[in-house]
Amino acid sequence: MQTTSNGVPYEDHIVSPKGAQFILFPNSDHSKKDVDCAKRELRIMRDVVSIRVASLEDRIDKYRSQVYTHPKCKNLKWFQINDDRKIMLNYLRSNRSPEEYVEKEVLPNIEATENRLFKEHRTNIYNF
Repeated sequence: MQTTSNGVPYEDHIVSPKGAQFILFPNSDHSKKDVDCAKRELRIMRDVVSIRVASLEDRIDKYRSQVYTHPKCKNLKWFQINDDRKIMLNYLRSNRSPEEYVEKEVLPNIEATENRLFKEHRTNIYNF
């Protein structure tokens, strides 16, 4: 993730030939002034089509992505990764890392997760 000069993390996604969408991920140390300065900097330095502060859904999606791309999940199939939104939200709200989620919620539960998803989706999980 990139950061502005005042340390506000952000993601950018090209959305058109006119530029990108920017999503800011300020943490509790960043003030409204910090966020406003970050927005101003991006508008000056980059081709901004839209800019916004990350919603809770954005933060969960980012966390989830970090779990799925974690090196210890590299050889796992999607149906072996415990992708429980409520648990991820609890980890996110308590500032626990994706690494900790992988260690405590994914790796010890690979077989149980696969069995649960197999019951829900039957053989469709293997045909994906």
